[in-house]
Amino acid sequence: MSEAGRQSLLDLADRADRIADELARAVRDWDIPAEAGELLVDDGWRLALAAQRTRALAADAVTIEQHIAVMETQFGQD
Repeated sequence: MSEAGRQSLLDLADRADRIADELARAVRDWDIPAEAGELLVDDGWRLALAAQRTRALAADAVTIEQHIAVMETQFGQD
């Protein structure tokens, strides 16, 4: 994965976190019926989880690329 691709994933995760925070703030600050508030909290939680998974995906891509580089070096020496 290119550096631009990883950065796009991290940017997407940041946006998801911001939206999750805004949803939580809306539930606290607005007069929202309980059921709707619960749905918004659930959606915020899902967004935060998606952000976490997206960051993990970006980190995994780096790790995989590092392993590939090590293997290429090892096979190049044989």
